[in-house]
Amino acid sequence: MILEIIGFVIGLVILIYLSPLVVNYGTKLGEILRVSPIIIGILAIAIGTSIPEISTSITSSILGHGDVNVGDAVGSSISQITLILGLSVLISGEVKVERKNLFILGSGVIISTIIAYSIIEKGYITRINGAILAVTYVALYYIISNSVTKKEYIVTEEKDFVFSQLWKKYSLYLGLSLIGLIIGSVILVNSVVFFSEQIGIPEYVVSFFAVGLGTSIPELFVGISAIKKKEYEIFVGDILGSNITDVTLSMGLGPIFRPNIIESNLIIPTGGYLVLVSIIVILFFGINKKIDRKSSLLLIGLYLLSFWIVK
Repeated sequence: MILEIIGFVIGLVILIYLSPLVVNYGTKLGEILRVSPIIIGILAIAIGTSIPEISTSITSSILGHGDVNVGDAVGSSISQITLILGLSVLISGEVKVERKNLFILGSGVIISTIIAYSIIEKGYITRINGAILAVTYVALYYIISNSVTKKEYIVTEEKDFVFSQLWKKYSLYLGLSLIGLIIGSVILVNSVVFFSEQIGIPEYVVSFFAVGLGTSIPELFVGISAIKKKEYEIFVGDILGSNITDVTLSMGLGPIFRPNIIESNLIIPTGGYLVLVSIIVILFFGINKKIDRKSSLLLIGLYLLSFWIVK
């Protein structure tokens, strides 16, 4: 028990320290490569912060725990688009984003959750299903990256020379920071799972809440840092991009190695709720073009409602 408590504290400290570095190096790399912050958010950072879910999917599937794979993916997605988004804004302040980009990204979130739900509601995920989810991920990101409004960079000859010398450096720093985030989140998640299992909670519920929330912690700390630096596009790209990644690539990779059988009867209500909250949040965010501290309380409330759904 003492080791788990120490692990929890160490994991939390790692996340707090490295999250600002991920935002900082991601922003710098975007400038160097002349890539818009929202693209950096939905590709590099979203994939990086979703690696805990990807590793959980592969490991749990190989070991024959389909409930863990699906519970983690669905739980992570719900927590990210409600609790993590809400807490980040509540702690750091208002977030604004261009409506066009939000609806493009949001459409990707809604489409991916509907496809994922149509697969998991059968109670199993075959290798073909897993491949379909992975291909959906690639297709959605190709469409999104070619559709969003990109930031234009004015680069002088002098800046071009400096940038050409620095991109490898910042790529390395970003990669190392993401690896650190993954290590911190794995330590933290293992501690949370241990505490949950001691209480005797079913596997799907543990995965939905404890693992799902635990593997979403990188998004929370990256989000807080991004908002404080007013890098709103990185924040939105990471949160929504992670949701797309979790229900497609993360959930799909594991069953490619070994098909999943989902025994819990909670997949239909929780999967359906994910689709519902995704639509609500995207429409609410898109119509208002912002999330302020008052709105964040609504998002947190939507997350707490999930406790009633799985009771």
